[in-house]
Amino acid sequence: MGYICFAADVYGKGVRGDELGDNAYLMGPMTADRRLLRRRLLAGFDAATRFPGVDAHRMAVADSLLRHVVKAFPLV
Repeated sequence: MGYICFAADVYGKGVRGDELGDNAYLMGPMTADRRLLRRRLLAGFDAATRFPGVDAHRMAVADSLLRHVVKAFPLV
């Protein structure tokens, strides 16, 4: 049994922070608009379900930020 790993880019194409700096400003617009953050994170989650070999019913979320967002905005 293997594992598939997926990382979602919630900041958008071409948006990059400083490798050694504080990049909290990148999250600012999304912490101010939690629904925007939720849409982007769930879009990444949805994209991951379409990878070959992925069982959408057996996926796990390994990022604490997404767990908090899903908890705040339940899927069901």
